[in-house]
Order: sequence, then C-alpha cells, then structure tokens
Amino acid sequence: MSIKLASDTARPMSAAPLVIHPDDAAQVLRSAEARAVLTFESQPYKGSSTIYDGTPGRALSLPDERAVDAFVAAVTEPVACPTVCPAAGAASSPEAVLLAAAAQELDTEPGAHDLAATTRQALIEARIGQGQFRQNMLRLWEHRCAVTGCAIEAVLVASHAVAWKDNADPAVRLDPYNGLLLAASIDRLFDRGLISFADDGALLRQPGLSASELALLGLQPDARLRAVHERHKTYLRAHRARHGF
Repeated sequence: MSIKLASDTARPMSAAPLVIHPDDAAQVLRSAEARAVLTFESQPYKGSSTIYDGTPGRALSLPDERAVDAFVAAVTEPVACPTVCPAAGAASSPEAVLLAAAAQELDTEPGAHDLAATTRQALIEARIGQGQFRQNMLRLWEHRCAVTGCAIEAVLVASHAVAWKDNADPAVRLDPYNGLLLAASIDRLFDRGLISFADDGALLRQPGLSASELALLGLQPDARLRAVHERHKTYLRAHRARHGF
C-alpha cells in the first residue's frame, strides 16, 4: 500500500492517490459498507505509486473517518490475506487460518516482496501442502500414498522433504519431488524426522521407534516407497542428513 503524506491530502486523488494492490481492492469491494463510502479510480494507477512487485495499484479516496474505518475493516477481515482467503466466511475454516499464517511467515522473509504475485500465492499454498504443489504431488503419486497406496485423498498430505525453513528457493519449495504424498500418520513421522527413506525407497527409522509402534500405524519394517525417481534422491538425502540418519 502507498500511504498519503499529510501534505498530499489537499491534492486531488489523481495527483496523490492512496494506492493499494488490486487483490486488496477486490477484498475491499466485497464489503458492502466499504463500497458505499469509498471511491476507486476505474483504471489501475499508472503513476509513480506501484505495488512492490511492479503491479499498477488501484487508487482510492478516503473522504472521512467512516471511510477509513470501513477500509480498515474490509482489508483486515476475515483475515489480512485476501489473495489467500477470498471466500466470504473463510476465516472460520482451519485451512484459512493456516494460509493466513503461511502468508505472514512468507512476508517476513528477505526478498518476499520481490516475488511475483502468482509465485507468492503458490508458495503460501505450498507451505501447508495445498494448491498447485499438492495437485502436482497427487499426479506424481497417482493419488495414492507413496508408501501404503492409500487412495483416500482426504487423509493424504503433501509433505516436504527439505523443510520450508531450510531452503527459501521457490524452485525447491514448489518442486513436487521435494517431498512425498503420505497418509497423515506417516507424514507426521516423516515431518518430525522419526522415519526417513533410503535412496532405494527402503524405510528407515530412528532407534527409539520400535517396529511394534510402527505396526500400530500400519507400517511394517520392510515398508518402502512405491517408487523413487532420480530427482527424489537429492531431497531424501537432505532429509536424512537433517534428521541424523
């Protein structure tokens, strides 16, 4: 968002607009109260005030205190991430909360504001195993758990091998080979580093995790990945090294 200086307030909107990202403008316009008191320029602003990624912003006018209140309410509800949670009432869903948290986390990282809007959105969704990242993983593993073959999509998790915090490269974070499609209980074991997989797909477990405990989760000592692509191996090696295998 571009902020107007006090000296600009007496100038016409076209000369010194308040400029917001088009996605934020769409969020604001979903609010009936905001629409009633705000005035948007019909075309994207092409002056000096552009959004961080170079996108021409939408200029608007805040004529009074009521308009300011309506604007603030519209851009902060249901969550402060309108590109992630566009649906009305989405804030009440667990996924919306996770997406908002992922957006906030991403935006604290160096270089985050240089990302293209589409890349930013893909990264936010990938952070919680959703969006295009999940779709690519589902296709790669034929919509089945990489270990058990379970085909109940509701319990399948697109899990990263090289964790989000360990590599900020979007290409790594969005690579469907950087991770495995796993049933939820297996994903938790993999994510916490209690299990890993060898280059040939064989299951590895930490010394403190017994075979009987694994069996309670449907994993036998001879369990293995149903397939291993050459591109998986770099990420699996990093996962093993990260967790001391």
